[in-house]
Amino acid sequence: MRAGIRKQILDNVSILKDCYEPNVPRYETPKPYAVVVQGNDSSRQDPTSFQRTVEVWLYNDIDTFKTLDNITLDVIEAMDLKTFTDPDTGLSYTASFNGTIGQDLVDEEWGAIVRGLQFTIIALHETRAENDTWEKATADFIELVTNVKTYQGTWKEDFQVPSVLCRTISKSTESINYMAYRENRDIRIHVVSKEKEEINQIIDKIEYELMKSIKIPLDLEDRRYLTIQSIRENRDSDMLGTGQVTVTMTRINSIQRDATYIEKIYSRGQVIE
Repeated sequence: MRAGIRKQILDNVSILKDCYEPNVPRYETPKPYAVVVQGNDSSRQDPTSFQRTVEVWLYNDIDTFKTLDNITLDVIEAMDLKTFTDPDTGLSYTASFNGTIGQDLVDEEWGAIVRGLQFTIIALHETRAENDTWEKATADFIELVTNVKTYQGTWKEDFQVPSVLCRTISKSTESINYMAYRENRDIRIHVVSKEKEEINQIIDKIEYELMKSIKIPLDLEDRRYLTIQSIRENRDSDMLGTGQVTVTMTRINSIQRDATYIEKIYSRGQVIE
């Protein structure tokens, strides 16, 4: 992963002399350069994908902060919601910029001004067919009404911005009677964009279309549908890891039971078949 980050930064930020692992640079190392420090895995254990915090420390000569500002913008542009691949493992990732780390530092001994940037790294999965029909039905419906690329289950290698992810976060069933039961699922919807206003517009569109439709198709040929029971949102949630909208959907299913069929009925000496 670190090799992929270093390559992504160097490929897109030409002013940097190099991008190092920690403890590699020395005081005589030519500046400006970057250092990638790997943090801890996410403690939330979101099922979307692997997550890890990474810090990128920028070092420049002690002169003006304007150069450091420009490097900062270039690194953020190179990393934030961009896809990159680790050349050592072939695994793909994207990153979300979390902000700067504290205040800028002045290291007199090394003759450097230093700034730290923090990113959350998200693993991207191979693009393949998914088996969850409820996720697929939700993703297909949202892509149709919003015209925004929509994924199901996990973020994929062809990650785009803007985009939407639909994933199942809980399932339950309840008995209705001898012949039927109700299936319930919570589908979490992630809306990703670099622009807050665009995120709000897409969320508004998704919620409006779901409420208007009441039901979305699960299998049109068999006339099977999912009923929208409730919609909840938290637009301040992490768009990549947690998601902003939760939709509860239900469907009534029949229970196939073994039965003994009556072959003959006797009535006053007569046999009715």
